[in-house]
Amino acid sequence: MDALKDWIKKQGMAIVLALILVGLIVFWMTRPEPGPAIDLRAVEQQIRKKYDDQMEVKNKEIGRLMSKLADAEGRYRASLQQIAQIKEKIDNVEEPQTRNELADRFDRLGYPVLSGNSSRR
Repeated sequence: MDALKDWIKKQGMAIVLALILVGLIVFWMTRPEPGPAIDLRAVEQQIRKKYDDQMEVKNKEIGRLMSKLADAEGRYRASLQQIAQIKEKIDNVEEPQTRNELADRFDRLGYPVLSGNSSRR
């Protein structure tokens, strides 16, 4: 019986070794082919050139946008000044004291002279 157990152990070892050998052969046959040698310096230079080109484009765009922003801020400040001037004019408007002053204002605005003031025309 011991001889049978020894024979089974030897056969089992042979099968395990055969499976390992088959696995190694399959692995060796399916391994990827090595590609061409890569020049890392050339790749680094290409990456740096692309980066520099992109940064130049971005910097030009930033400059253009900053110029537009400065123009818009200038127009905004000018608008604020105009608004302040208009508010000042509105605040300084005095009510007409006489009927003739009222008629003059309407006349300057393009409204027809009132019938009671026909002598003005």
